[in-house]
Amino acid sequence: MIYTLIEYAKENQADLTQGQLEREEKEVKEVEVVEKKVKEKKEHMTKKQKSKLQDRMVDGELPRGWDWVCLIRHLSQVGTEDQRGTPIK
Repeated sequence: MIYTLIEYAKENQADLTQGQLEREEKEVKEVEVVEKKVKEKKEHMTKKQKSKLQDRMVDGELPRGWDWVCLIRHLSQVGTEDQRGTPIK
């Protein structure tokens, strides 16, 4: 049904648009959109955290791997066991 309506409109386009007035095209002004800068929230640190971070700094930068977890220390705290239930030595 929709197909036949579309085909009818295509065939009789001139008759259907005969009574319509032509619209004048208005010039569209280009409007500049100003993006609002989003303030980044700074991480609030305590004095202790700041001093600890400053102690780790080398030439103003943190050394490579400063936030890595020591595997051996971590596993000794967690307490590992193999699948049989006996501790790993």
